[in-house]
Amino acid sequence: VTLAADTNEDMKEWVEDLQQSTVNSLNERTMDHRSAGGMSSTGTTRAGDDGDTNLGDGTRVPKHHLRVDAYGTVDELSSVLGLALTHGLEEPLSGWVREIQNDLFDVGADLCLPGPEGDELRLTIEYSARLEQRLEKVNARLPALKSFVLPGGKPAPAWLHLARTVCRRAERLV
Repeated sequence: VTLAADTNEDMKEWVEDLQQSTVNSLNERTMDHRSAGGMSSTGTTRAGDDGDTNLGDGTRVPKHHLRVDAYGTVDELSSVLGLALTHGLEEPLSGWVREIQNDLFDVGADLCLPGPEGDELRLTIEYSARLEQRLEKVNARLPALKSFVLPGGKPAPAWLHLARTVCRRAERLV
């Protein structure tokens, strides 16, 4: 980012504009079904400074725990999908991606609850069926692949390629 601020006043104005832009963006794209739990307004809890973190049931585990890695990777996938959205995905694809992001919050919530509390999953077979229907709809318009597709070209498809690889990693962790 190039910053052309000649004075402290310019810098202050730029920071205020950035803060307002961030607030506006967050208000436009909030989760439709989850709260932030015990997070502060900065998105941190300060409870993991010792190298451990809480699972959804309060159990303390090391931050390198497989379960934490799995839901962290699901969170990363949602972030990569968000980057693809910033590059102008058209409807209906952009709406589908936002739905998938919300579904991924459910996946993360399921992954962070071990034991009996985690037995009642939010993610049901209907989620998978909806996703498979959409994939079939999109793939029906595509010619048969005769070779591998290399990531690149335009930004949105490149981000979606990265999302695909992060998704595969998440699958391996689960």
